[in-house]
Amino acid sequence: MTLLYRHLISSLCATVAIVLLSSLQGVSAGEASFTFNRPDAPENLTITIGVTTAKVRDEMNSTFSDYLNRVVSPQFGGRVTFRCEAFGEGDLLDGAEFNHLQMYFVSPITGQCLESEFRSANILNIRRIIKNEVVDHIGGVLFAVRNKTNPITTFEETRGLRFASDSFRAAGGFVAQRYQLEAAGNDPMNNAKKMIFFENCRDVIKAVVDDEADIGMVPTGCLERYYEEIAGGNFLEELSIVAKHYPETPYGYQLPFVSSTELFTEWVFGSMPIVPWDIRAAVVDALLAVEADSSEAIQGSYHSWMPIASQLYVQRVMRELNILVPPSEEGEPETCHRTYNVYEGIECPFGSVVRSYADLVTGCDYEGRPCPEGADCLCEPCKPACQDFATLSVEGRCFCNRGYMQLGSDLCVPTMQFGVVATFALLILVGGLIFGVFIHMQKRADRLWHVKPAELKFDHPPEVLGAGSFGVVLKGEWHGAQVAVKRVVPQSQSDRERFSKRFGQTGTDLMYALSGSTFTGHKTKGISKTADLGFIFNAVEQAHNSKALTAKSSNRSTMHREFIQEMRVLSKIRHPCITTIMGAVISKGCDLMMVMEYM
Repeated sequence: MTLLYRHLISSLCATVAIVLLSSLQGVSAGEASFTFNRPDAPENLTITIGVTTAKVRDEMNSTFSDYLNRVVSPQFGGRVTFRCEAFGEGDLLDGAEFNHLQMYFVSPITGQCLESEFRSANILNIRRIIKNEVVDHIGGVLFAVRNKTNPITTFEETRGLRFASDSFRAAGGFVAQRYQLEAAGNDPMNNAKKMIFFENCRDVIKAVVDDEADIGMVPTGCLERYYEEIAGGNFLEELSIVAKHYPETPYGYQLPFVSSTELFTEWVFGSMPIVPWDIRAAVVDALLAVEADSSEAIQGSYHSWMPIASQLYVQRVMRELNILVPPSEEGEPETCHRTYNVYEGIECPFGSVVRSYADLVTGCDYEGRPCPEGADCLCEPCKPACQDFATLSVEGRCFCNRGYMQLGSDLCVPTMQFGVVATFALLILVGGLIFGVFIHMQKRADRLWHVKPAELKFDHPPEVLGAGSFGVVLKGEWHGAQVAVKRVVPQSQSDRERFSKRFGQTGTDLMYALSGSTFTGHKTKGISKTADLGFIFNAVEQAHNSKALTAKSSNRSTMHREFIQEMRVLSKIRHPCITTIMGAVISKGCDLMMVMEYM
């Protein structure tokens, strides 16, 4: 009697709700305000009822296709037909956007997405039969194989473990548990060692029993239905249930199954705004009239239908888990992320972002945690949105923590360390500048004694003033003044020939002088015609008290550098008893020559 009374009340409430919803939505939805029986209505109309999986389609086809065509279609002269079609989770939302479906039977999560984004109407909840118990709400269960020495009983104790779950959008198989875990500061998307997603709760139980996972997440009633069949024991004795309790439903009765979370409503049946209100009303009346012992209910594994229960808790959970996204502009509806696979269904908490698709697909294998066959796996799919020592602001920008400063776009370094490095870099910069200025000033000073080869003039043939093992001294003219020009002795035969050709002599006296032989047949100032000239330049070097440029050096660059160093010293010496060094030829491609006053 009580059940019949509740059924009559439910039917009355549902009918009133449909009329009100249709009248309200018809104003904004346009086509939803007309009745199908008026003259300008279309000749035929096919109502597609969308579901999310082929399994649900097979179970509910008897209700949504056979039953509604048999009961509702005749009320509209056979011009309305019904068909049940399976969509994916994301494809169903796309289908609603492009009017590929007119009604739907989905989880409360997807139902709320449709209602928020497309202004549809969630009208009915299904009432299921589980272990001979009638339930209209579902919760989530977290469980682990019982460890007598260290049982897992709280959400915090699951941190860093391997999780096995039902579908990533299943209200009682994942969403409800994740919401409770995140509230405890232990979001599995960030803290789980591994996440395994199966197609059904039976595989979740098996994965935990076979030690492929540490923690299982299933809807309420799943352990009571399948654990004994899979493991052959009593789950209450062999498993640890996290936050174990038997919650009370909004209707005042206690749920007969163990739960770890608060309760969601069961799956919802709804209509898009385009469906005429009289067809909606006829469909709702027909579904509310389904009996528990009918072939439709038996094939669909349910008891009956009831008016939609409050969805406020579902909305709150979806918003806090970022499944339901706030509108970008005022007046726009909330939207849901499209999820075509488990990777696109990842919703990282604030402060984290999803890793790249390649990292998600290969992450578990790379970490040495292979995925069971037929399942989808995630290993630490979320990563910090900001680098180390930085915090994400509400505007979506990363700011360095106190005691750190930002370098570049995303690098934070300790302020003290940066100060030391910056000071050191500044010292190097200042030192480099000082060194550069010094080199510049030195080059400017060097230009005072630089002599261009073209400025020197020699007789033809040149007059040799002296020669020795260190070089040869020629008489020349520079800017109208007579000077003595010392040229370092070339070290190879080719150099000697090149030198002699430059001054117009080939194979004569100059070659003998350069080779250190006895000089004959040429005029030399103050020297016998048959005299060894090797001692002459030695005396000049000793008079200047400078380091001799030895001809034994095989490194021309070293000789060039030492010659310049000597010139920087000798060019500054001024004394009556010392021959004045007036300049030098150090041009590229020319031999080194020192220009001295001619005495």
